[in-house]
Amino acid sequence: VTLTFVERCCTLAAVVSRQRISMSTPPSPSYEARLRNPASFIEEVNTQYEGLHRAFEEQFWGTKMALKDGSYTVDALTKAKGEMEAFLASKEKLAQTRGY
Repeated sequence: VTLTFVERCCTLAAVVSRQRISMSTPPSPSYEARLRNPASFIEEVNTQYEGLHRAFEEQFWGTKMALKDGSYTVDALTKAKGEMEAFLASKEKLAQTRGY
């Protein structure tokens, strides 16, 4: 890959800036932990969402297909959808995500 002069300057400036920051301010343990574990965070969020989405989908199709099992109800569907949407709208989860 051939970099232009401007790209090389920007890359060098970014490296120097990172070195200055790391030399002047010791990183917090939480910052270092996040740098080591973004994959764990993503896996955790995906697992949580998968469970909520699966519960919603099961209720959705069980209710829409009028399955006779008593666990498929409009109330349970509404609850599952609300839980999934609350997860997706979580300001806390957004802040955690932006931390990476």
